[in-house]
Amino acid sequence: MVSSLSYFKVSITLPKGFVSIYKNKIKQEFLRRKFELIEYFYETPLKEHQIISYLQDADAAVVGGEKITREVIEKTHHLKIIAYFGVGVDKIDLKAAKEKNIYVTNVPNANTISVAEFTIGLILNCIRKICFSHSQLRDKNWQLMIGSECGRKILGIIGLGSIGKEVAKRASYLGFNIRAFDINHDYEFAHKYGIKYLSLDRILNISDIITIHLPLNSRTRGMINKNKINKMKSSSYLINIS
Repeated sequence: MVSSLSYFKVSITLPKGFVSIYKNKIKQEFLRRKFELIEYFYETPLKEHQIISYLQDADAAVVGGEKITREVIEKTHHLKIIAYFGVGVDKIDLKAAKEKNIYVTNVPNANTISVAEFTIGLILNCIRKICFSHSQLRDKNWQLMIGSECGRKILGIIGLGSIGKEVAKRASYLGFNIRAFDINHDYEFAHKYGIKYLSLDRILNISDIITIHLPLNSRTRGMINKNKINKMKSSSYLINIS
């Protein structure tokens, strides 16, 4: 299919943080296929009229964090495919795209390792009070900060998919007791890393640290609300990387 698209005009609108990945791994393939490229790399999210301007005459779009609304889709003339440069597609009006026969795709597992490593970084930051200690020191307010160790702490992972599993692997090496909530159970993986599946409420009740790794959809929107947060221990941390 891709080889037949060599006449395509492709609009690439991405946050500047994605530029190196795009140029190192994707751009050369586009050029090899003689795609006509329209590139725009931004620091702040594009406004709707800007997105319309960039996509108006494009045949294909590679998008990052911007919202592709019904208004945007309806004002495109030739758009046939929208490729989201990441995992989720919740920022794209899928119904409007379907009505115009525009194919929507994403890049599963593209940032799995990066997000898992970032999650571990945030976990360590919370329990070792790294950022807080740093900010206090910069403000010339020296305090002796005593963090805590990972061993024997309970890490609750909500969403044990590809990212959740990579977090679990790394957390297991740090000595966490891992508990997970997911509608699908991978018992072979759970056994290997000593993970126990529990209900969502139980995860919230007992965990010292909770990380969320779920796609945003009709089932997950509002899953963690005030009522659920009230079930957590007052000393626990909630990290949302979804």
